[in-house]
Order: sequence, then C-alpha cells, then structure tokens
Amino acid sequence: MEQMVESLRVASLDPEARELYEARAKALMDLNSIRGEARQEGIIEGKREANRELAKKMLRKGFEVSDIMEITELTETEIEKLMVEINTH
Repeated sequence: MEQMVESLRVASLDPEARELYEARAKALMDLNSIRGEARQEGIIEGKREANRELAKKMLRKGFEVSDIMEITELTETEIEKLMVEINTH
C-alpha cells in the first residue's frame, strides 16, 4: 500500500522533480550496493586473516604443510610466506 502511495506521489511530480527523485533513488541504491559489496569483502578478508593466524599456530606446532593447506584452505605459497614471516620474527 505504501509503495502505491509513493508511486502516485512520484508520478504526480513535475518532470524535473521526478528526474531528481529518480536520480537520488538510483544513487541510494548504488550506495547500498557498494556498502554490501564492501561488507562482504571485509568478511572474506577477515576469514582469510583468521586462517593465516591459524596456519601460523599450526606451523609453530609442527603440522605438515599439506595438513595446514587442507584445514585452512591456504595455498602452499601462502603458507611458505607465513613460514618466512615466522622465522624472521
């Protein structure tokens, strides 16, 4: 019902006001989309960082690289970089 009222209100606007309204609505949708994508990217990066920290702990405990790869889903190259990082600190 509210959408119908809003649609009627927008339809009754003069062409210039309607164009501005539609441009603003599109900008808000674009902004929400960008925020959603950024949030999703942040979640993914957070998981990757948690897996890197887990891999470091596993390396310190002497786990095999193949086991670390299986559990953390990190690549062998990523794990090798973590090994270098651990050994330089």
